[in-house]
Amino acid sequence: MQSPCDSQTIHPDDAEIFFDPPLWRQRRALITDILKKHKITSVIDFGCGEGNILSFLIPVTDDEAVITRLVGVDVSHDALKLAAMQCRPWEQDYKKLREAPLSIDIYQGSVDRADSRLLGFDALVCTEVVEHLHTPVLSKFHEVVLGTYRPRVVVVTTPNAEFNIYFPQLKYGTPESVMRNDDHKFEWTRAEFEEWCRASAAEYNYSLSFTGVGSLKHADPNVGRCTQVAVFTNLNPESPPRHNSFTDEYELVEHINFPYYDAPRASSEAALERVHYYMKYFIPEERTENERPHVVEIQDLWNVLEIRQVCKTREWLLEVLAGCEEFEVEEKNMRVKVWREYDDQRSVANDESNEEQEMDEEDEEKDWDQPVEAEVERDWEEGHDVWMSERQTWVDMDDDSLWTVPWKEEEPDDEWGRLTMSGDVW
Repeated sequence: MQSPCDSQTIHPDDAEIFFDPPLWRQRRALITDILKKHKITSVIDFGCGEGNILSFLIPVTDDEAVITRLVGVDVSHDALKLAAMQCRPWEQDYKKLREAPLSIDIYQGSVDRADSRLLGFDALVCTEVVEHLHTPVLSKFHEVVLGTYRPRVVVVTTPNAEFNIYFPQLKYGTPESVMRNDDHKFEWTRAEFEEWCRASAAEYNYSLSFTGVGSLKHADPNVGRCTQVAVFTNLNPESPPRHNSFTDEYELVEHINFPYYDAPRASSEAALERVHYYMKYFIPEERTENERPHVVEIQDLWNVLEIRQVCKTREWLLEVLAGCEEFEVEEKNMRVKVWREYDDQRSVANDESNEEQEMDEEDEEKDWDQPVEAEVERDWEEGHDVWMSERQTWVDMDDDSLWTVPWKEEEPDDEWGRLTMSGDVW
């Protein structure tokens, strides 16, 4: 009988084929998109391991759904100590105060036990975990998650066994076949995974959709994607828990509170003063009559940290702008027309610096002619994008960090993110 590996459709001239973006990044991007779509503000990470997903959710990424509570649960105390280390505030968190509070609780416990402290969360994610569970624990998963915690959204990811056809060393479909990880108790086909999900979704009144991440350019679409994903959505989120058998035996490993800008929302007058201060840096110093009024993207203004701090929400910023006759907010609230003229100088030089006979080394090296707009832009870049990136330097491995054969030691990707067709990886 022909092995399924022999029928693969990957181009034979491709000695190595990579997932692009890497598989772990695709998983996290999908999870983030789902949480944003449902405006999630509190998340449980079931089987959080070393805190990969938790730490990824710390940076503020959407003002309409700022996450204020995170919980991680895992059975491994050693993994949780690493998770706690990754989730503690960094120096940057004290310099760039977030606009809303964030608390993180990290618990040691099993997914087959319910703890009342986890009630009331918006979402629960469980990425690359269920395949590690023994049958008695797995059989309690839906009872605990859907029947007891009953979050609005549940996201479960697991390997798609059918995709193993593209990993020759796994020998999928043969008597010698092996799984991607020595600790996997099973690897489901799409039909098996969907069957496991559907019965419980109907029982606990959840709608259900399936998707996946990890595809290859020359792969057969009929085998699905490398990672399969189920999204459960609570059809009656106000309903009480079906089960109330709480053991409350989770051990709190660490409680973390992030620093944040805790002043109340600024008045419209105070917020407008800060808007005017920063608005001039988005408008060219020299404009012709044809360039008036100038148009500024709302997102550019919202990217300024102090604007986010004093306004708290984008809606309040828009209300402040709309209440000023010098601004005209355009349709769909994406841009604002600016009718005011700003004559202030566009440099960041201190007025008193001209009176100084000498400047310190830092002042001498500073480019005083650089526009403050560049400073504002860099403030956002350094305070958000770079910050998010730095948090992901060594934890970008998820469950894949446990996989048995590293393909490239210097890269944080998993071995299933790189396919080698030459057969010499072992």
